[in-house]
Amino acid sequence: MFDNRPDSPAITRIDVPAVAMLALALGLVVAIISAALTLRDDRRAPAAASSDDTIASVAVLVPDERLDPRIASLPLTGRGWLEAVARFDAALFAVNDNHRRLATARDRLVSLVDEHERVVVEFAAAVEEAAALDGRLAEVEQILQQRALARFVNLGGDELDVLDDPSNATDRARSSELNERVDEVQFSTRQDLLDLQVGTERRHLALLARQLELATEIGSTESVIDERQEAVADMLSEVDAAAAEVRRARLSASIPGTDLSVVALDAYLNAEDLLALNWPSCRISWAMIAGVARIESRHGRFAGRTLRADGRVDRPIIGIALDGGPGVRAMHDTDDGVFDNDVVWDRAVGPLQFIPETWLRRGRDGSGDGYADPQNMYDAAYSAGRYLCSLGGDLSSGGNLRVAYFGYNNSTAYVNDVIGHADSYAAFELPDEPETAPSVVDVVENPN
Repeated sequence: MFDNRPDSPAITRIDVPAVAMLALALGLVVAIISAALTLRDDRRAPAAASSDDTIASVAVLVPDERLDPRIASLPLTGRGWLEAVARFDAALFAVNDNHRRLATARDRLVSLVDEHERVVVEFAAAVEEAAALDGRLAEVEQILQQRALARFVNLGGDELDVLDDPSNATDRARSSELNERVDEVQFSTRQDLLDLQVGTERRHLALLARQLELATEIGSTESVIDERQEAVADMLSEVDAAAAEVRRARLSASIPGTDLSVVALDAYLNAEDLLALNWPSCRISWAMIAGVARIESRHGRFAGRTLRADGRVDRPIIGIALDGGPGVRAMHDTDDGVFDNDVVWDRAVGPLQFIPETWLRRGRDGSGDGYADPQNMYDAAYSAGRYLCSLGGDLSSGGNLRVAYFGYNNSTAYVNDVIGHADSYAAFELPDEPETAPSVVDVVENPN
């Protein structure tokens, strides 16, 4: 393609081995780009969400089917809860950030492949241009060679003609001058073509170098895409683990502005729902039960105790022996110590402080595990609600509610305290059940 003739001094020489190496490299470029072209359309991706986009609330994204759905929308507090939320937020951010970077890399790949296609087209045009220059240069070289040969052949004959007829000298001079001008034009054309050929060679090298650069960039971008795609599985595993931690932490979280834990409130709401279904005429509310639990055990937190996720207190709550001491009525054992570990005297048990004899008659399973346990807030709250309903009837009537509370504990001070707390809880507004929200999978796969 390029002129390497000895009489072309203006041409910048191209070392043949170097050209061969570049051609081999170009073959590698073609192979890499062909693979990239195959993947390009599959790797086009929509623009990722910006870092300022709002992700749906953790409470809605990580529901817990064990809890009343209204609790999902409550603001919560507690060190464990805040740490779990922070971990979940970080996991979602990592997935979203990876998605954004992956989309950027995919867009970059598309841009690189598109540029390569343009370079290939330009390279092909340059090849055609070089071929045309070679052809034109060959024609000029042929003309110059032919004219040089003609002058050499005609040199002797011209001298004889001048001797025979001196008038021919003028014609010969004019002819020589004309030939020199023609030769000058041809030599000038030849030099212009040689200069163009040098420019074409340099353009070839530049285009080939750019193709090699593109091959490197495409390979690097493909590696970034592969790495980020491989990282997705680990990131999703972390999202799952963080979501599980959110569910665990939620159960031990507290509700700001109240003295209620999530499990305690859920137990009261559960009791309200069960009684609305099984004893609708009672019209009891969760706050009425919560008022009793507040006085009896501070919602299962008496003396540093806590409610576990299943509603059971971490340490049994057992009252003083009802042995007839000062201010205490005497009640001999009725449960063989099964519930209160006392085979002589009865003791009130659980977060709602049931007398064992009363529990044996009134205790019900509120948790759905098939066992009525006075130390379980779900069972105790449901059983206390049933007991209040049996004592007062329609508890939407203030008078009936007082009767029920007096039946629970025959003390005016006690009843007044319970009613005060119950009224306070009743004023606490629960949010409506949240609308159906996207799942965590939806969010991490479609962060927009």
